[in-house]
Amino acid sequence: MKVLFTFLIIFFIQTLNIIQIGYTGIIMGHKMNNIKVAFSVIFGFITYIITQIITLLITAIICLVSKNIRTLFITNEIVGITALETLVYICIFIYLFIFIMNYLINIKVFKKGVDLE
Repeated sequence: MKVLFTFLIIFFIQTLNIIQIGYTGIIMGHKMNNIKVAFSVIFGFITYIITQIITLLITAIICLVSKNIRTLFITNEIVGITALETLVYICIFIYLFIFIMNYLINIKVFKKGVDLE
């Protein structure tokens, strides 16, 4: 039950992250003069790719440090539930960090002024 609850938390945080990335795309796209909708989609997609690369890089760095998590990724061996729980908690922390940083960037850019007509 604990594992299911933590996966639901990750799903909720990642959904919030995706919604916020949509807002980032809209804010950044509407700062452009021409083709605002296309730029909004492009900026949203680029921001999503960047956040996923950051998540992957942090997870890869942690794999270098933790043998149990590395075993999850590179072998077919069965590891204990503690390795999976550790990975889930790390992902929660990473998504919360990305969510907070993206929020602060959105607020800063939005306060500079955006043409939302």
